[in-house]
Amino acid sequence: MSASAIVGRSAVNRRIPFGVFARDVFLLDPAIEWFALEEAGREPGWVWRDQETGKLRGGTTSRAVH
Repeated sequence: MSASAIVGRSAVNRRIPFGVFARDVFLLDPAIEWFALEEAGREPGWVWRDQETGKLRGGTTSRAVH
């Protein structure tokens, strides 16, 4: 997965692991309960916050991520 960000006046493009990206998305707002991500050429992934433990859980169409 690739991500883009603007830092100061410079654009930054880099590849980051899906798990790191997911953690950062959930840090944006505690009200976020789940999200899905699709990228051309890759299978869709999704992540949700476990209501009981607070841990992030996720998966793709072929495997679960714990």
